[in-house]
Amino acid sequence: MVEKTHNKMRKGLNYDRLPRTKTTKKKVRDDILNLPPMEEKKFSDKVNQYFYLFFSDRFRVTHHVLFWIAYVVFHPIFLFSLDNFIRSFSESTTPSTELIWLLLHLFIDVVMVYTNLYVLIPTFLQKGRVVQYLLFSALFIGINDTTIYLASWLDLTRESDVNFVTHSNTAYYIINILFLGTAVSLKFFKIWLKNQREIRQLEHSNLVTELDFLKTQINPHFLFNTLNNIYVLTRIDAERASKSLLMLSDLMRYQLYDCSKEQVALKDEITYIHNLLDLEKIRKSNAKIDFKVNGKVNGQMLSPFIFVPFVENAVKHGLNVATDPFIDIEMSIHKDNQELDFVIVNSKKPQPADQPKDPNSGIGLVNVRRRLELLYPGKHQLNIQNDSTEFKVALNLKL
Repeated sequence: MVEKTHNKMRKGLNYDRLPRTKTTKKKVRDDILNLPPMEEKKFSDKVNQYFYLFFSDRFRVTHHVLFWIAYVVFHPIFLFSLDNFIRSFSESTTPSTELIWLLLHLFIDVVMVYTNLYVLIPTFLQKGRVVQYLLFSALFIGINDTTIYLASWLDLTRESDVNFVTHSNTAYYIINILFLGTAVSLKFFKIWLKNQREIRQLEHSNLVTELDFLKTQINPHFLFNTLNNIYVLTRIDAERASKSLLMLSDLMRYQLYDCSKEQVALKDEITYIHNLLDLEKIRKSNAKIDFKVNGKVNGQMLSPFIFVPFVENAVKHGLNVATDPFIDIEMSIHKDNQELDFVIVNSKKPQPADQPKDPNSGIGLVNVRRRLELLYPGKHQLNIQNDSTEFKVALNLKL
């Protein structure tokens, strides 16, 4: 009986008959090794590094200072290039007029530029509402232009000064468009650079994730222990051993095929966790392992292996406790089935205060946190609590 079951197991796990996967170990290795020579990329890499560094948020103040220095320098140059302004300027030569005119224009332009950068662009342009953005921008420029015109009628200037400001309105309108267009272009250039950097980080993260998947797929230790447990189980409960073998088959199939996709069904991720925990129950029969799913699972999609690293971390640390090992997992789906809460709590060994911390501990969770930031920016909240006897992870995810 045992020999027949063993032969069936070997036939059921005959990987030579499985179709080739899109992501293979050789492909990932080639993606890493087939890079241009280091000498060819050395100079360009340094240029790109300094380029990205200069346009990073670290030098945000420097960017703004340089922009307004350019404004002060080029503003008079643009004005003097217009004949209309030269004629009006010749009628007004008082220093007070020049100073009042410059400060007033500078103040109005500062308000206009920063309102565009931090209000109009995020509210309208970045959300694809181009028409609304153009209308509000034109309205704002018109208000600023009218403010300059009305200010010219205050009792701060002489009649010739009034003519100076009035005739320079057209020039000011043109300069408004030029500097506002420059500021908007620089803003979108920085957004583009940030997106490119995040794309590169996401590609690197996906490559690392693929390598981790491959390591899991070919992990002989996990496979040996699971098959050995199932083999022992065949002598005790053949029906349960058969179900366990099907669970292992589902685990392998999910890792080989589904995880190569960008999106997987939530129900498949839940099934994977169920199978993983059920196989661990064979190994740790004294452990208390609970997994509850509240709400409707009806076609939601998400990136693969979002929850699995937390489960594997709980299995690694929660089931190695000598007394009362436990893992408690609860997943709640709500808000029109497009948002979920995932909470997992596991027991852990108390760590003495004088015991040095393992430098490799927590690396997996750090990678998961970074992967969430790249895949679900602004759509997740992750809280981790590490107590003396318990470890808790709470993840809120908008699908």
